[in-house]
Amino acid sequence: MKKILALLMAFALLALCFCGSFAFAADEAEEPEEEEPPYGPLSFTYNEVTFGILDEAEPVMEELGEAEDLFISASCAYQGDDYIYYYDGLELTTNEIDGVFCITGIVLADDTIKTPQGLTIGMNMEEALELMSAIDDEDLTMEENRGVYSFQYGPALLMVKADANGEIAAIQYTAVTED
Repeated sequence: MKKILALLMAFALLALCFCGSFAFAADEAEEPEEEEPPYGPLSFTYNEVTFGILDEAEPVMEELGEAEDLFISASCAYQGDDYIYYYDGLELTTNEIDGVFCITGIVLADDTIKTPQGLTIGMNMEEALELMSAIDDEDLTMEENRGVYSFQYGPALLMVKADANGEIAAIQYTAVTED
């Protein structure tokens, strides 16, 4: 009888150890790290909704609410059509990629909208370049060609065009497409 009682106590002790170790392991389980989006520091925030190039369009647009207008045209860069949604001061272009509608273009339509880095239409290009140079990411590249500054991170391209007076005339995010 003592042997049976000792065996039962041993099993109970083992059960407590296993339960405790599983609970401990569950407590120590790390939260899965959020994967950095493919556009890295070239995200965009509009009405407190942050998104970027190649994000799935549907959840972003649900958060943004109904667009003021929609224009559909044949796409030059993608198979099918471009769907251009107009919001106050902003244009969002979506295209179907591998069966999912994704954001492929973001255009700032006027000076009421700023990028997360502080760029806005009408600001001095030198000031804009200072703001962009503050991004500390070795994967962000910059090129200039005839007054158009292109900042690329992965598949995202932020293009900022200067006018003859050295002020920003256009700001656009677009997806880099394969030739």
